[in-house]
Amino acid sequence: MRSRGRPGPRPNRIAISPDGRSIFLALASDAAPDNAMRHKPDAQRWLKVYQLDLASGSRRLVVQSANQDNFAPALAAGGLYWSRKRCSGIDCSAAR
Repeated sequence: MRSRGRPGPRPNRIAISPDGRSIFLALASDAAPDNAMRHKPDAQRWLKVYQLDLASGSRRLVVQSANQDNFAPALAAGGLYWSRKRCSGIDCSAAR
């Protein structure tokens, strides 16, 4: 993990549902990544929070924000919480 303010991967985590049947995690898509597309500088790779059913493997989109990463989900006091990172800079499309 890198220290604050330095470029690089952000820490991420998963949250386990109270019944233990699913987890919440941040993914760029609900399918396997397209290797050719993910190497393009303008590829849309914004993180979304999904709920993953541990028995079936099915994924359900829970949180999505335009031009923002949603990551580090956590369950507390009966609610789902997460962090959000907004694109900052002159040209947000170039930042991803």
